Amino acid sequence: MKLIEKHTPHKLSENEIYTEFQCIFHSVFCDIPDIDLDNASFYNEHFCYQESELEKKFYEERYLNLAPTTVYSKDVNGYRFENLNKFENDIIDYSLNIVKKMLVVTGRQGWGKTTLIRNVFYHLLPKNPQNPVLPIYVSFNRHINKFNISQKENFENLFYELLSDNISKYTAKSLSKIDDKFWTFLKSKKEYIKYYVQCCRLEDMVKKGILTTSQQLKEICALQDVELKRIETILYSLQFIQQEYKIEPIFIFDDLDPLQYDFVIWLFNETYRLSHIYYFKTILVMRPNTYQQIKLCKTFQAISPVEFPLEIPNCSIFLTESLAKFKNEINASSKNVNIVVENKKITPNDINIFVENYCRVALSYEAKLFLENTSGGDLRNLKKLLRAYLSSGYIKLEKILGLISIDLKEDSLPIWIVYTSIITNNYLSVFPHTKTNEDDFIINVLCNGGEYANTYLIRLHILAYFHRFRRISNLDEFVERYSPLLKEGDTALRNSIKRVLKRFNNARLITNHKHLYIDKKEEVNDIDEFHILPLGHYYLKYLFFKFEYIVYMKDDIDYDENNKYDIKDCIEVREQAERFKEVVKYLHFFYEKEKIFISQIQLAQLDKYIKCFSPAEDKCFLFSLQMVNKMNDYGKRRNFDLYELDRLRKEINEFAEKIFNRTI
Repeated sequence: MKLIEKHTPHKLSENEIYTEFQCIFHSVFCDIPDIDLDNASFYNEHFCYQESELEKKFYEERYLNLAPTTVYSKDVNGYRFENLNKFENDIIDYSLNIVKKMLVVTGRQGWGKTTLIRNVFYHLLPKNPQNPVLPIYVSFNRHINKFNISQKENFENLFYELLSDNISKYTAKSLSKIDDKFWTFLKSKKEYIKYYVQCCRLEDMVKKGILTTSQQLKEICALQDVELKRIETILYSLQFIQQEYKIEPIFIFDDLDPLQYDFVIWLFNETYRLSHIYYFKTILVMRPNTYQQIKLCKTFQAISPVEFPLEIPNCSIFLTESLAKFKNEINASSKNVNIVVENKKITPNDINIFVENYCRVALSYEAKLFLENTSGGDLRNLKKLLRAYLSSGYIKLEKILGLISIDLKEDSLPIWIVYTSIITNNYLSVFPHTKTNEDDFIINVLCNGGEYANTYLIRLHILAYFHRFRRISNLDEFVERYSPLLKEGDTALRNSIKRVLKRFNNARLITNHKHLYIDKKEEVNDIDEFHILPLGHYYLKYLFFKFEYIVYMKDDIDYDENNKYDIKDCIEVREQAERFKEVVKYLHFFYEKEKIFISQIQLAQLDKYIKCFSPAEDKCFLFSLQMVNKMNDYGKRRNFDLYELDRLRKEINEFAEKIFNRTI
């Protein structure tokens, strides 16, 4: 039974400062506004886009350059763009200069793929009155269900129905005039020889007096109505304005990742056909795992698109600049605000000092390391983490007043607020069943579920394996390597391993090329290879032995029924010194489980354990010893009672020496 199961989940109220200024938070940390394609037009033979006030504010005040620091300038049709980052510069280069017709932009979730595309095509390029690019932008987010429930034979109709609507708004003028140059242009295409012949016959009939010109016009309109139902007509209308007005149409297909695999492959091949037949450029925007699936299709080598992989955003720049804006805007607004809590007045000056110090905590080296790693470079996730911290209910009035007068030295900053707010998601402890995919920030690597094999150690063992070898290429081979260390049956162990891989993948400690999110353990069977991500390394090398991590994760452990160490949870015990004692009790429990595991390993298998599944730290072959050493350092810094911890550390060291000196 888990310690936390006897409590009803209780989420803390947001702190008073955040409550007062949360509108500023949402403004500073907003996502890119949606583009409104109703504001896009083909005017005076050029693409135009009328930005909303929200879009202008975002690009002028909120947009941050998180790409490599090199700055570029570029002349486009007499207009000079300044201060372009590498990615913006490369996208414009592709649009105007690179001959190859297909480009694939890849980047992980939250790395700014959509922001980059919209910034270039709907903010930067439209500033140029002679804009030479016409973007045909299609986001599949609003059409996921339509395409995912559809059968393969319906893909073409659904896709071109969507595409036609997006093209026609720019070519309607050409399509609507029966005597326009476009229809003359169309007659030159082999697919329209029948239309051309019919028009010639009507013209001949007028010459011979069989038809009047008005009758001819009526007949031509009827013919054109038929042709307008063909997708080829819509596509050729785009090609016509391309040639007539020297403008470059570019199809941009975004948000492909949630779509079913068959459709994504079909779309990849179909966009190549479009580029090959009609000479349109195409940009496909997707995550790396989606692109890896495309690379497996038979036609990939023949198509060979330009690849444009985005780099991980610089989270440090984002944190520094965004929090600076947050502070400045609160400073400007605080003059008109007085907060009174329990008859105590917090003045505008107090507010500004508090916010300055509170942000300073988040910008400390340790906190930034935690935020950058747990976000995984996903800026959307990073914003959620910041909200959890900035709104933290662990900051009560007395702590607010304390942070007003804080010593600004690094080692005096209350970093624990960052860890605690995010680990608990501002609950009194961890309540896993309250989490959704949206706020599942931190996972427990100290327990895998009471009904699974090697429940207390398997997550750490698999994480250590990933840390050393970077990947698990074959599930059967991994089971074969790991199973000699255990007594459990193959089925129980396999299910336990699949549960770990599923959980690690969904929490982004590892990844694969097939599923961004794994719904069922059975789906693991279909995955050829898992790779570790930086977050996985961070858990093993840093997070799992942090006091703030252990103290809450121990509440989410499936303990033996008797809980003989009488470990108490963080709701029962609130003082840090007392919580430290409970952590020491938990370490006794954890060591007992690790001792049992190590003792039953055959001598011939110990070397395999050390090389594959032991901690990352040199010459430290027990996770319990690593945790105890770190808790000893933590307790010393805070002058906690270390008597029981020292006894435990001595016992673990004696056991380690007895077992491992034979293999060192």
